[in-house]
Parts: sequence; C-alpha cells; structure tokens
Amino acid sequence: MKACLVFVGKTNGSSDRLVANMDDQSRQVEEGIASALCHSLPLLNVVIRDAAAQTTRPAMKSQALTLLASWVVAEPSLAVANKLHQQDLPNRILEDLVNRAHEYLPGPAAGAAVQVIEAQLTLLLRLSSARRSSMAEVTDDVHIIGKLIHCKAIDLEPEEPVLRSSHRHDRRRHITQVLLLILQVVNSELAAKRQSSETSRHAVSFVGQHSRMMQRVLREASVGSLNGWEPGEKEAELAALVLSLVTRLSFSQLSQQPGAPADALREGAHRLLKALGCVNEASHSPLVQSPQLSEDDTADAPPSASQTLPLKVARLRCALARYLIWEVNASRDFRYQIRPSESMPYQPCLLQLSGMLKQAARDRQAASEERQILLEAIQSGGAGSAGRHHLALQEFGAAASRKPQSLPSLLTAAAQTERQVSRSLCY
Repeated sequence: MKACLVFVGKTNGSSDRLVANMDDQSRQVEEGIASALCHSLPLLNVVIRDAAAQTTRPAMKSQALTLLASWVVAEPSLAVANKLHQQDLPNRILEDLVNRAHEYLPGPAAGAAVQVIEAQLTLLLRLSSARRSSMAEVTDDVHIIGKLIHCKAIDLEPEEPVLRSSHRHDRRRHITQVLLLILQVVNSELAAKRQSSETSRHAVSFVGQHSRMMQRVLREASVGSLNGWEPGEKEAELAALVLSLVTRLSFSQLSQQPGAPADALREGAHRLLKALGCVNEASHSPLVQSPQLSEDDTADAPPSASQTLPLKVARLRCALARYLIWEVNASRDFRYQIRPSESMPYQPCLLQLSGMLKQAARDRQAASEERQILLEAIQSGGAGSAGRHHLALQEFGAAASRKPQSLPSLLTAAAQTERQVSRSLCY
C-alpha cells in the first residue's frame, strides 16, 4: 500500500492511469488478504456456530456475523460463502428474521436486537454481492426474497401514538435501518439472479405483500414533517431502493397482484416527483432545502447528514427518472401534461421533468468538480484541506489525512459520485 501512495504522490499522468494503478494495487491487497485467511479457515466453524446459536449473547452474535461478512468480502474464491451455505447459515438467519424479528424490534431490548438483525442482513447482502461480482460457482439453494415475503418486521409502523416522543424516534430509527438493509438485500438478489424467473416471481410477490410499507416510504420522502419528524438521508435512500426494486419488475405482473400495488406505488412516485421535480431552490422539501452549516461543522469533522444528504437526493432523483421511463414503457397510452393541473395535482408534467433535468446538470457539474478535487487530494497524499464539498469529500478526506491506507477510497468515492449523478442526464 505504501508503494501505491508513493506512486500516487509522484504521478503526473492522466487520471485513467491513476485509476488503473489503484485497481492493480487493490487486487494485490485482496490477494494478500485471501492468502492470510486461508490459514485461519479452521476457525470458521467456531464463528459459524456462534453466529447461528440462539443461546449466543447478542453482542457476541453480532460480532460473529460481522466477522463472517468481512470474511466473505475478503475471500475472492467464495470458499467461505460456499461453507456458509453448506452449514445452512443463510436459511437459519432467514428463519430468525421471519419468525422473531418483529417481536424484537418493538421491545425494550430493541437496541441489542437491531444490532444482531443488522449484522444478519449485512451478511446476507455480502453473500448476494459476492455471488453477483464473482465468476466462481456458489452453492446456493436459498430463496432469500421468497423467505422475506413472510417477514412481519417489514410491515411494522414507525409511528405509535401510545409511545413517548423519544421512544417513537428510537422505534422509527430502528425500523428504518432494518428496512434499508432488507431492501438492499432484495435489490442485490434481483441483480445477482436477474436471469431467474423464480426470483422475479418472488420479487413481484414481495412487492405485493409489502406494498403498504413501500407506499409509506414514498409518502414520507415527499412530506414536510410528521409529529416533529422530517425525512432525511435514510428516507431518501429507502425511497430510491423502493423505486429501484419496482423498475426491475414487470408492470403487467405487478398489476395482477392483489390490491393493485402498481397503481398505489405510481401515486407515491408522482407525489415524490412533485416534491423533487424542480431545481433545489424552488422546492419546499426538507430533502433538498440547503442546510445551514453549524459551528461544529469544521473541515476535519466527520460527515453529518446535512453534508451527505445532497448526494442521496441526487441518487433518488436518478431512481425517480428511471421509474418514469419504466412507467412510460409500460403504457403506450401514458401522456405527460405540459404543466401542473389543479384537477390532477400529482399527474407528472413536462415542466417537472425540465426542472429535474436542470438540477441533474448542476449535480453533474458539482460531481465533476468534486472528482477533480478528490484526485488532487490523492496525488498530494491527503495533505492539506481541499475545502468544503457536499458530496463525497467530507466522508473520506479527514480520515485520509490521518490514515493513508484509506486513500484508495477517495478515488472510488469520486468515481461513484460522478457515475451516479451522470445517469440522470440520460433520462
């Protein structure tokens, strides 16, 4: 890694050569980690036992699950992933999520339970991502989406009037975090098994079963406030995941589900378009109002929600644009109005699309500038401050100046930022 940093500091060539060198160094690091892990495989059975046992204390269980998730990521041959499937750990995790998660979340020990649930879902997500990114064969007969159809925790309501305000906020935070991971898992499974008709059928049933939750997510991302609560970056992420999931599926199949979830979700998406279908200064949504920096927001401070939220909103707009294309392709009779109508306030119009396009162009320009600044930060070895920026720099810049081994993350963040926002210009 030191060699990598020396190279970065001295490189005066193009950013493409810099990216290629970073990729090469990252592969070398991954191979070294994999080689080291091969010698610790005898410990794997012990960790799996702690992760699966119902009698394991929550703290130890979450640690074991987190270790396994890291192991899956670091071991490129998927030997660890296959071992977990052979031990039936994914099925046991899904059984726990389906049968017990809804009992843990509302209870007094919800905090400890959420840590375990988050670790379980993170492991499932890593297994799905490893399958998608590797050419190696994975021994996998687990129907993750099919099992999650029956997970009652997904439909828990975050607002309970009988609870005190502080308890309501804790409940909302716990439920939101669990939903975020579940929707990431479902989207990842669909991407990993996109050729599987069975997985697609399960996903359609998942949307039909949990349509009410998805409608709530879209509604809450578009509202101003609710009982003193306002939507933030987690709600923006959730809404983007819901739209991404819907657009991966067939409109005709969704329309055949009981309760017509496609129509209900369309209304939620159109409400969201009304909130986001404009340039930022014209919107009254808390998601896009320019945050005021506090006195504690220094250049070396860790990133706050106000600093990372604009990127989440840009990604949400990209997901919304993809949904609108999916909607148009699904119905040949669909037509956009020119401007908003009083009789149909949530019907999409061309002026809203124009506003989204203008904001996308601004986001694209900001992302390009951000990427250049991040590249300069890498080339300088992380020295000095590159200034305040609302997308990725605050997330990695301060840490990189103290921990040089994190510098490759700067380039990754910059590239991901530019790719995500650039997509919106295609719609």
